[in-house]
Amino acid sequence: MKNIITYILCALEWVLLYIFGLYVFISNILISALTPVVFFYFVSHVVLKIF
Repeated sequence: MKNIITYILCALEWVLLYIFGLYVFISNILISALTPVVFFYFVSHVVLKIF
């Protein structure tokens, strides 16, 4: 019985690690994809305010 509990805990740990890694990976992609868009929007906004 104790072995089963240990196995389940170990599996949960791996699942959490996998989800966390996936989350970090996806958020990095989103940040790198959104940064130029936000920058371009900000620059165009400032340029339009000047003219």
